[in-house]
Amino acid sequence: MKIFTKNKQGFTLAELMAVVMIVAILAGIAIGAYHKAIERAQFNEGLSVSNAIMAASDQYFYDFNANPASINDLSLDIRGTKSGLTLKTDKFIFTLVPGHYVTANRTGGNYSIKVLTSLNNTGAVTCSQTAAGGLDFCKSVGY
Repeated sequence: MKIFTKNKQGFTLAELMAVVMIVAILAGIAIGAYHKAIERAQFNEGLSVSNAIMAASDQYFYDFNANPASINDLSLDIRGTKSGLTLKTDKFIFTLVPGHYVTANRTGGNYSIKVLTSLNNTGAVTCSQTAAGGLDFCKSVGY
């Protein structure tokens, strides 16, 4: 007499669900870290453009002994819509206050960056909250 035994092949439903849950948790952590890295990179882009605008404004003052009347007066190669002392990009709205500072307000974000002129300061940078969560973000990037 032949006895048939059932060969166990594959995984049980509980084992598969456990693996799916672990993968989902790891994906959630990775997506959160990815979004933070993207926002930090965009912050650095805003800081870089702010510094470029402030440096160009300072250079204009050194060259002409006067403050620029418009962003268009500055030697800048930055894509965006220039209007008066304002430059709008897809991520920030930069506003120049000649001889004093540049602000960069994050479009749809919760923080703004201010870069002071090097004419009477040390080019100090501040980050401030414009909506909930902005202060935590500023602290996370060291400002």
